[in-house]
Amino acid sequence: MTGKVWLLLISLSLLWGGSFLFIELALEDFKPLTIVAMRVSIAAIVLHCILHYKQMKFPWDRKNLLLFTMMGAINNVIPFSCIVWGQQTIDAGRASVLNATVPLFTVLLAHWLLTNEKLTATKLLGVAIGFAGVLVLTGPGAFNSNAVNSTTGQVAILVAAVSYAFAGIFGKQLNHLNPLVSAAGMLTASALIMIPATFLLEPIGSFQLNYRSIIAVLLLGVACTALAYLLYFKILVQAGSSNLSLVTFLIPPSAMMMGVLFLNERVSAKDLVGLCLILTGMAIATGLYKRLRRVR
Repeated sequence: MTGKVWLLLISLSLLWGGSFLFIELALEDFKPLTIVAMRVSIAAIVLHCILHYKQMKFPWDRKNLLLFTMMGAINNVIPFSCIVWGQQTIDAGRASVLNATVPLFTVLLAHWLLTNEKLTATKLLGVAIGFAGVLVLTGPGAFNSNAVNSTTGQVAILVAAVSYAFAGIFGKQLNHLNPLVSAAGMLTASALIMIPATFLLEPIGSFQLNYRSIIAVLLLGVACTALAYLLYFKILVQAGSSNLSLVTFLIPPSAMMMGVLFLNERVSAKDLVGLCLILTGMAIATGLYKRLRRVR
């Protein structure tokens, strides 16, 4: 973990944390599915341009195309759509905190789907602490009639986290491919799913566009998706997957900070307590606290 790697890690957390901010801005003019369709399409175009520049061949065989489609659905289409839809009713900071539950769901799913990653007492304790943080965020009055929309939005973010967890397990099926090729294939499949789905489910109506929403969508596609994947793979090669997972700690604070600075969002004590519980549970459940000790 050199200084350069830490700089890349912080940059990646700012890009992924910034995606919640840009979604809030894009929602001022665009509908949820339209935002997702433009995001994955822009990112796919950028990554294919990079593949062409590097003279890397793209696999068009049936097996890989099926893998790209499956990965695109569970790693982009479902979670991106749920996050954008959820952020219509909750702010960027809270969405990022709920999204930080991905490792907790991954631990649970790995117990059922993999033979070599079973639950232990330590992992179970971490999961319990993490989900206690979720309960703190939703609060005892979450299901009151006045809070239904907010609760639905929070549930949508949790559905996205579950989908990301499935993707983390299924993604091992793409280990035989160059990571850049995998990312380009996944995003291409996502675009081919989202474009017709958007036309079917979100008919184009009359709307006015301002420069903020247009720039937000462009940044979502180019910076928060295409560029973020490039940084992701660079860190993976230089520091390994264990150190790369440290980015999960940095995303929620980055998103909350941007929400406060640029959207005038307010961070409550409940948000901070929920964040601390989720991150503590995640560190225990994934063994990340041991890696942090070694890094220090």
